[in-house]
Amino acid sequence: MKSTQTRFNLIDVIIILLILLIIAAAVIFVVTQNDEAADSGDVHIEYTVRIDGIKNEYLTSIKVGDTVVDSATGKKLGTIIAIRTEKTKAYNTNKVVNENGRQTIPVSYHNNVSDVYVTLETSGKYGVNDIPTVSDRKILIGSEIYFKVESFAAVGFITAFTDTPIDK
Repeated sequence: MKSTQTRFNLIDVIIILLILLIIAAAVIFVVTQNDEAADSGDVHIEYTVRIDGIKNEYLTSIKVGDTVVDSATGKKLGTIIAIRTEKTKAYNTNKVVNENGRQTIPVSYHNNVSDVYVTLETSGKYGVNDIPTVSDRKILIGSEIYFKVESFAAVGFITAFTDTPIDK
């Protein structure tokens, strides 16, 4: 009996590489189609940014109607439609036990420092997993926002948002 031995030659290697290239191109095509489809929906967004511990002398720097930009990129994040302030709370590190045995942590308020809740309105897109985005920034509760108006800049975080699809 004769034994036959299989050998690879240059043409076999080229054919295998060509097949792998076609598979890779198909995967890339499918992945990019899904990203484009996910980033196609227009959305109206209202979201609230909390900025902690602003000195009261700077509160007048933030006004309804101001345009807010991302201080890191310079891209527009929205227009201010509402502002609410609260005195900044200071929590005591010592627990207090009352006559019923309940423990509480005393809270005091700073007189010259406030927390500011700024509500912004803008339009954006739905991104991957239907997450609303504005100027390449995801709008999610807890997301950090680099907040800047004409004469004031700070870092805040999103505390609430609503998103409404825009029909075309």
